[in-house]
This record gives sequence, structure tokens and C-alpha cells, in this order.
Amino acid sequence: MDYNIVQPAYMKTELGYDEVFDSSFYSSDVGWAKPSAEFFRHVVEALGVSPDEVLFVDDSQANVDGARVAGLRSERWEIGEGVASLRALLSAYGLTVT
Repeated sequence: MDYNIVQPAYMKTELGYDEVFDSSFYSSDVGWAKPSAEFFRHVVEALGVSPDEVLFVDDSQANVDGARVAGLRSERWEIGEGVASLRALLSAYGLTVT
């Protein structure tokens, strides 16, 4: 079983990501994988924004570093840190979550 093909379908349908996010990007669709700077450049181009308009949050430091190389604002956050810490991180960038 190819994990990269099964995971996006599961995330889109079973977890309902398509209902929550306007856009989602999976390595199996994009052709590059995180932490490749090409992955992040593709995302920025597809969104039609400049890299500094994007905040990337991930639990992998390698992915955070890859996003930074591509010019994105990028922060590491792990689920064990709790939702309050994520809200504080987003707030530091002027973002709010309802």
C-alpha cells in the first residue's frame, strides 16, 4: 500500500480537511515532498501569494526549515503543547482562531 496515496484520501474525506481548509497540498499531488523548498514554492505559486504572506506550522523542524528556505514564515508546534500555545503562536502573527 502506498502511504502517500492513502493518507491524502483519508485526510480529505475521513478527517474532513476539505471542509475546513480552502486549499490543501499533498506530496502525492504536488510532486515534491516536505521539506523540499520546491514543495513550498509550488504551494505559494498555487495560492497566488508571496512567500512572506504564508505562515507554515509543523511539528517537524526539518519541514519548518524547508519552508523558511523557500521564504515562508514558519514555526514549529507540537500537539502536546496544547491548543492554547497554538493560539498564542497564531496571535503573535496577528491571526485568530474561532
